Amino acid sequence: MEEQQMRKKIRANWNVIKTVKNAAIIPVLANGNIRHMDDVRECLEETDAEEVLSTESFLENLALFFGYWTAEWAWGVKN
Repeated sequence: MEEQQMRKKIRANWNVIKTVKNAAIIPVLANGNIRHMDDVRECLEETDAEEVLSTESFLENLALFFGYWTAEWAWGVKN
């Protein structure tokens, strides 16, 4: 459990993803710190990646890609 909490505190470095994207000749998928749709847009803009991936946030918020924040879809709370 401690390891999971520690991983959530570490932020993905989107600059590294952009560097890989600039050097790659194949499509690049960005992964890390995607918690809601604003993060999707920011990540795509900052990295130029073709797509983004999200696992932990998606498991916590099934409505992530419909634009809902976790509490908003689960309890009707606005962030």
